[in-house]
Amino acid sequence: MNIYDISKIAGVSIATVSRVFNNSAKVSDAARKRVLDAAESTGYRPGTRSVKSKSLPNIGIVCRSITNPRSSYLISRIIPALFGKGLTPLLLICNDNAADLKHAFEYFARHKTSAVIVDCLDFTDDTVHAAMQSAQYPETAVILLNLYIDAPNVFCALCDMEKAVASITDKRIKDGCKSPVFLFSGMSDFCISMLNGFKHACGINNLNIPPENLHICPDGITSAYNYTAGLMSEGKNIDAVICSDNNLGLGAYKAVCSGNAENYISITGCGCTSFSDTCPLPFPSIYCRDEEIFRHTMDTLANLIINKPVSTKTVFTPIYIPC
Repeated sequence: MNIYDISKIAGVSIATVSRVFNNSAKVSDAARKRVLDAAESTGYRPGTRSVKSKSLPNIGIVCRSITNPRSSYLISRIIPALFGKGLTPLLLICNDNAADLKHAFEYFARHKTSAVIVDCLDFTDDTVHAAMQSAQYPETAVILLNLYIDAPNVFCALCDMEKAVASITDKRIKDGCKSPVFLFSGMSDFCISMLNGFKHACGINNLNIPPENLHICPDGITSAYNYTAGLMSEGKNIDAVICSDNNLGLGAYKAVCSGNAENYISITGCGCTSFSDTCPLPFPSIYCRDEEIFRHTMDTLANLIINKPVSTKTVFTPIYIPC
């Protein structure tokens, strides 16, 4: 019995089943009940799994972009480590659509790749769900970074970004912020979890946030700069900007510094330590535990090689780093 069987019994998609087991808010009460009832009637419980594999000679790596500082950091650490262990890394860059990701899985299958690492930072969870559901990878271990999916041979490592952003936003509001802004780079599960945390904190503080205080910035620094500067020029009384990555934070910071804000505007970014090490940030940032996720990924591969059971879901707690 696995997640695919539960989806058939409950009459919902595999994505819905995974979201229920991941306690996602993006599921209706009716669908959640059908999934839980199906799981209870069959005795299914998400747990730990091991993969029957004697060796992992080739390791596939998939990401959407290596220009994202976090993706670049993880890939730059993973590839040399694989070479150092005598493994052959194969890197593919995919667009955020199920067809491209499905082709990536099929490419790795043709090349007899025994494990695939997918950096889901810039992929939507629907894309990953659809690609994995349609692709054939029965002998392949899939390691998902920054996303949780309950499926056979899938092992996940991620940070609890929703809780981290909720905590930071709550603190900003309790410190006196009345009009915080959330800027995010896309609709990936990573960004949406942060958006949910932002909304949750505003909700529990009875703060009504206008639509213009939530904005997607697809072009990084430029988008964040233009949007923040635009809000200021329109006389919007923003007092805090929380961003899904440090590039957006830099854009917002530049706009605040070059503008004529009447009140102090706090900026909060999100990223990895390598960014702040090479270029110290002038604002606080959420550290997403990339070094720990990298080490966990390598430990997972090592355990799979010796057929040792591996946890299907490992959640790290982000760290708030003041400037």
